[in-house]
Amino acid sequence: AVPGVGPSLQKPFQEYLEAQRQKLHHKSEMGTPQGENWLSWLFEKLVVVMVCYFILSIINSMAQSYAKRMQQRLNSEEKTK
Repeated sequence: AVPGVGPSLQKPFQEYLEAQRQKLHHKSEMGTPQGENWLSWLFEKLVVVMVCYFILSIINSMAQSYAKRMQQRLNSEEKTK
């Protein structure tokens, strides 16, 4: 509650939240529009691909680190001979 500017700052948020509440609580008879359906499906697949890429990059980084340790160990054993 900021004096003077508080109500003008709260109004857009209240309108947005009310619109979201109406959208979520009052289902239309047609259901979700087809445009939102394929867009949400595409976004979901994009997120899955990004997560898979992230996991693969972690595995690759761990493998490179392991290979580097093994190579350093072999090099140190050769130097001691």
